[in-house]
Amino acid sequence: EYLEQSLRAAPTVGHDAQRGHAAHEVRQSLLRFFCQRRCATLVRPAVEEEDLQMLDKVPYGKLRKEFQEGVESLRRQLVNICNDSPKTVGGQPIGCTSFVALMRQLVSSLNENTVLNIRGAWEAVQHSACIELTDELRKKVTSTLRKLAAGQLSAGVALPMTEGSLSAVLDHSRKELKGLWDKRSVGDEAVRQEYWKELEEVLDREERSVCDRNIQIADQQLTEACKAWLACFDGEGTVNAAT
Repeated sequence: EYLEQSLRAAPTVGHDAQRGHAAHEVRQSLLRFFCQRRCATLVRPAVEEEDLQMLDKVPYGKLRKEFQEGVESLRRQLVNICNDSPKTVGGQPIGCTSFVALMRQLVSSLNENTVLNIRGAWEAVQHSACIELTDELRKKVTSTLRKLAAGQLSAGVALPMTEGSLSAVLDHSRKELKGLWDKRSVGDEAVRQEYWKELEEVLDREERSVCDRNIQIADQQLTEACKAWLACFDGEGTVNAAT
């Protein structure tokens, strides 16, 4: 009842009318987008005013026990609701990670007193999440492959190696990267594929660089070995060979 009264409250008038009107639009958005609504109340997380002023720095375990119990109860309610009625956006079901990201985006919109737009929020969530993950995995794979190309020991292997061995190493690295992407990427399939394609282009370029470097190192070592072998037939090499 309290929730419904608050959502249907008329906009304020006076010197802060603009802010009141914006808040009213947010409340109307909540009414339109959320047909099933519930209200959960929580006690103050801390008794001392000083703790409230720096709440983000107070460990969760130090907060009031009643507050922790309320948060855990709310968490259980959310989990049960999500399990009973999986959320979809644009007809596409979203998982736990996607749902949390979407909720954060909506909460951010509420805090900024902007009109809620589920589809717009979902678009922002999936693109920002994919961009962030793409950057992270790009740094990870380029660091690993560039160390390998530089002749350093990377993931327990080093150049040069046979073409078949190198192919197996690169294939394992690609599968591992794809597994991380599938597990952590957020968004519609088309969006996820778009960003994975960008990541694959980086991976293709770095793999070609490693293959070229593998040939260069192998050729260099072969040349040095041939020079050492030919030296056996000249000067002291002849004596040593005869001995």
